[in-house]
Amino acid sequence: MSSSIETNLLKSIETYLTDRNNRLKEEIYLQMIYFQKKLTRRCRQSQTSSLTEQMIGVSPQVILDVLHHDFNSAELEYLSRGK
Repeated sequence: MSSSIETNLLKSIETYLTDRNNRLKEEIYLQMIYFQKKLTRRCRQSQTSSLTEQMIGVSPQVILDVLHHDFNSAELEYLSRGK
């Protein structure tokens, strides 16, 4: 009888340890997924922010060479209005 009890006890301990081991593996796997997503998000944000830092704003500006072109007073007044 005691041999049977010892066998059942050992099987119970083995089952517990196997179950606990599987749960720990699953928790580690889920944490790895969480941190991978977090790192991926940070990489994308840093790439996006570095791209925006490298971008140069462009707006069309008209440059007139007033030294070589004569404008009448109406044209000069129109040009001096600004935007």
